[in-house]
Formats: sequence, C-alpha cells, structure tokens
Amino acid sequence: KRPTPRANKFSVAELEEQQRAAGATIEYIDDLNAALATSPVFRKSVGIDEPTSGMVAVNGQPLYGISDDARTDLRGQHFGFIFQDFNLLPVLSAVENVELPLLLNGQAPHDARQQAMKALAQVGLGDRSDHRPAELSGGQQQRVAVARAIVHQPAIILCDEPTGNLDTATSSEVMTLLGEMNQTQQTTFLIVTHDADIAAQCQRTITMNDGSILSDVVVPRPEEE
Repeated sequence: KRPTPRANKFSVAELEEQQRAAGATIEYIDDLNAALATSPVFRKSVGIDEPTSGMVAVNGQPLYGISDDARTDLRGQHFGFIFQDFNLLPVLSAVENVELPLLLNGQAPHDARQQAMKALAQVGLGDRSDHRPAELSGGQQQRVAVARAIVHQPAIILCDEPTGNLDTATSSEVMTLLGEMNQTQQTTFLIVTHDADIAAQCQRTITMNDGSILSDVVVPRPEEE
C-alpha cells in the first residue's frame, strides 16, 4: 500500500516579483501547496532572493524576516537540490560529494561517510563510491547528485531540469528513481522542466507563462489496495 503522505512542509502564497520569469512548465511530484516558476521564483522559493511580496514558509517558519544564518539553517535542514549540470565537485569522489552537505552541517565524519554510502546504495552506486565524476557516465553522475540531495533526508527536493543533460533512456531511469523515492520514502519532489515527457510522469503539473499560472492539473492516485 502507498504510505500515508507526510504533511505539507513547504508553502508559497501570493509570491510576486518585479521582473517576471520566462515561460516555463512546472511539474510536481506528490501532494503540494506551492507554485514554483523557473530560476527567479525558484531562488525566491528557497530563500536565496527576497520576493517583492508574498510569503514562503517551511514547517510554518517564514523563510524571510529572519537572519541569513537562520534561513541557511532552514534551507540546509529541509531542502535538497538536483541540478541539470549535476554540480558535482570534480576533485572529490562520489561518496565525498554525497557526504559534503552532512559535513557542512556539522555531522561527525564517520557518521557522514556511513550515511553517504547508504544513499549511494539507494541509487544503485554503492560500488562506484570511490569514482570521481569524470569516471562516471552522465546518468551515474546524476544518480550521485540524487544521493547528495537525499542524504540528509529532506522533506522536499527541488529539481531544476534534472534530466536536461541526459539521453531519453537515462532520463527515464532517473525519473523512475525519483518516483520510487517519492513512494517509498515520502519525499516530495518539485521539478522545474520544459519537457512534456517529464510532465507525463508526475502526479501534478502546474503550467506557468510570464509569471502567471495557466493550468493546474492533478493526476488522480490509484485507490489504496
């Protein structure tokens, strides 16, 4: 049976900006109460840039009107990120890339290494932990990026064109992996993409153009067995 979804931990209300974002199609996986556009609103939704008006809250805690350190702590605890270009550090091995967020959050090195190895095993790369990014395929690099995003077990993971640099077959594999994590770990994925094939694999699709929501379509979930 599908696990009971965790309570929404992320909300955006009446978020506006003076400079409108370019048109984009926004895909969501799992139950959400947020609207997210491409890069400018993406950055505002995670507390990097301050919006002209509106609010962003994490666990009921406003992301704005607090200190930079407090906002950084909230972002580090509750958000994970997956990018189109992977953003792996080339001089570090796979496991070192994955454990880095834990070390930056003050976790003990031994514990961070164990948790990173577990995350790599979850994405099927337990036997590639010592490989550097240049020694991995594009799909494997994105799997390392997924492991890095989930290693601290965030409530929500924001994905900016996560399959943009992958071929069709590898893109499908990555989306299948995200879908499995959505179901088994109750992780919410917010996916920004222009790819209609990616949209077809999501449970909710919000289409935006020039900063306005054009449609909000939810795919009904199958009934619990």
